[in-house]
Amino acid sequence: MNSIKNRFLDLYKLLRYHDYLYHVLNIPIISDSEYDFLFKKFYSLKKKYVYLENIVKNYDSKFPKVNYCKFNNHFTPMLSLENTFDINGYIKFHNNIENNFNHGNIKFFCELKFDGVALSLLYRKGILIRALTRGDGYSGEDVTKNAYVINNIPINLIGDKIPELMEVRGEVCMLKKDFQNLNTLSKRNSQKIFLNTRNAAAGSLRQKNILITKKRNLFFYCYGCNIISNIKIYSTHSDQLNMLRNFGFSISQYILLTSNINKILNFYYLIQKVRNFLSLHIDGIVVKVDSLAVQNKIGYTNKFPKWAIAIKFVSHSAKTKLLSVDFQIGRTGIITPVANLTPILLSGAIIQKASLYNKNTIEKLNLCINDTVVVHRIGDVIPKIKSIVIYDRLHNAKNINFPKYCPSCRSLLYNNENNTIIQCLAGVNCIDQRKKQIEHFFSKHGLYAKGFSIGIITHLMFHRYIRTPLDCLKLQFEELLKLKYFGKKSAYNVIDTLKQCKKTTLSRFIYALGISEIGVENANLISKYFGSLDKVINCTLHELQQIKNIGNICSNNFFNFMRDKNNIKYIMQLIKQGRIIFINKNKVFIPHQETIFLDKTIVLTGKFTICSRKSIINIILNLGGNIINHITKKTSILIVGNNPGNKVVYASTLNIRMILEDELINIFSRYNIKIK
Repeated sequence: MNSIKNRFLDLYKLLRYHDYLYHVLNIPIISDSEYDFLFKKFYSLKKKYVYLENIVKNYDSKFPKVNYCKFNNHFTPMLSLENTFDINGYIKFHNNIENNFNHGNIKFFCELKFDGVALSLLYRKGILIRALTRGDGYSGEDVTKNAYVINNIPINLIGDKIPELMEVRGEVCMLKKDFQNLNTLSKRNSQKIFLNTRNAAAGSLRQKNILITKKRNLFFYCYGCNIISNIKIYSTHSDQLNMLRNFGFSISQYILLTSNINKILNFYYLIQKVRNFLSLHIDGIVVKVDSLAVQNKIGYTNKFPKWAIAIKFVSHSAKTKLLSVDFQIGRTGIITPVANLTPILLSGAIIQKASLYNKNTIEKLNLCINDTVVVHRIGDVIPKIKSIVIYDRLHNAKNINFPKYCPSCRSLLYNNENNTIIQCLAGVNCIDQRKKQIEHFFSKHGLYAKGFSIGIITHLMFHRYIRTPLDCLKLQFEELLKLKYFGKKSAYNVIDTLKQCKKTTLSRFIYALGISEIGVENANLISKYFGSLDKVINCTLHELQQIKNIGNICSNNFFNFMRDKNNIKYIMQLIKQGRIIFINKNKVFIPHQETIFLDKTIVLTGKFTICSRKSIINIILNLGGNIINHITKKTSILIVGNNPGNKVVYASTLNIRMILEDELINIFSRYNIKIK
């Protein structure tokens, strides 16, 4: 029984580790298919042994939306797609839908899977007002100014019956010829050479100078939308695409609408044959259920819609030599082996490193130093050693020996019985872990000191300027000037970014503490539930267990962290000596009078610029309205601010009146309410 529990917890930790690499560091070391394989093993155990549900209660719940200082919320989540790399995977998907949701003749819509950067465009009254990257699926980076200069993204929609509010989804790509021209010019000017069109498109979309973005000739292909209000809801995905084409968006001509599985497979084979002759890089096709009503019945997981799947092309592979293996130490002490390879060009990228994941992987591959190995890029993205060429093994082949002691601090390593996790338990006494912990504290989901890189952290630690995040917050300009690494400008930039990051939110601060299993989502839930640092510090285990979607493991970890007097002492030092300030706004009180809000049930969603959410709630309460948190059939009005959530979608399906912020300002002014 204990072995099952341990295997379950090991899988959970491994999944959370890869979540951290993907969402926080933006350096995933496994593909979507490999992650899904681990998740399915995890889920099958949880389903088979019911008692395990209490151990990790929150794992398969939907991820909550989060607010970041530099990021904005999507109206509806930009979920990933389930992937399959063989036809059998698609046949299973197809038959499952046919057998369980057979409402007659189900039609499937097939389109290309572009190899670019996912982008979400928000239109209000037909005007582009915001563009966000995918981010973590719930919040993305604001690239609105860059989207304005992409030639085929319409700033103003054309035609009639334009929705009041609409979220358009698509892929920003770079044509193969423009990619070649860009690299030719970059090489001539001794500038950065891009490895593939996806990297070039991503870099171009994030340029601070939008004139550079404009010169890069990016192209936007639209693949869907979410209609928020004031228009007929189309019944099929294909009808929505036709509507978007009429509005002025570019839609791929390589599409197929059919209910015949053989035609879908033939479409896949055809596209695979002609892919190299297309003007854009693609890595597969996407198949979706066409009916929006059936889509809703099939539903979603917390990662992807269950009514769509990407059939990816088999990756190209090549032979190379394994030169050596490094053992990298993560923030929590987990040791990850990384293969150093003789550089090879594969699918448009130079590959010289590949993760080996864990000791089991090395043993299954029967891998040795100096072996000839076959490397492929999963989904044309992540490099992986597929196999070894055993007949090419030379006499100088050497076994790969996992270290018994931490490469950084020489502590004895912990090795679990399945060889899936090898970990240094020295914590802050391990220099490499301290580096990663400081990097985590100032990462984009933490206090976000932009530009405070691992290189700078390493340099400052080497010269014994810093040991903890608090030391970083107390750094002085004059101190940095003493180091050869820093000039006046670079020293000023470091001090300035550390100064700016001190103004933060409670959820960011909780995340930055690096408590085990407390990621972005859980930090946000805890901060919302308690509302203040004082209540967080004095939380009880019972209170933590009352928070929806916070499981027992997370609750216990957080509670135990807050019960440690040394941790509390350090938190108070961060606040007082580090001068951390939590962002809050003042309340506004308005005298009561009769208005359109009188006796109405009202829900709010999104961020508001005119004043704080609490101020708006107080105003509405004083104007006779009743505020509730959730949309129901009895809801009268939904007040919509910037970056709203799924409440907008629910309200539109129930025909609930929605008031946008500009209309709310007019209502307040009508009743002589002054907002400070």
